[in-house]
Amino acid sequence: MTKNITKNIIRGFCLLIMGASFAQSPVNGFMQKAGEGGLSLTYSYESYDKVFLVPEEVDGVPVFNDVTKTSISLYGDIGISDNLNIVLNLPYIKS
Repeated sequence: MTKNITKNIIRGFCLLIMGASFAQSPVNGFMQKAGEGGLSLTYSYESYDKVFLVPEEVDGVPVFNDVTKTSISLYGDIGISDNLNIVLNLPYIKS
């Protein structure tokens, strides 16, 4: 019984890891060699006070009247080996 539970936990973990695995890094799109890495900082700002509600454009966003969003993210990646990289993402979002 416990063998089946353990196998199911391992299978579930493998499925979760597959969904979070990427073939390339969001920092620069390339695999890093062992001991090498990259770092990038992104900034985004958007603001709007009109929305498109089918079939027409409406002045004032419902409930809030206007919306602003600011985001800053720090991305980093480092090569553990030539075939394995670790990627770190630290986002900050203010809305």
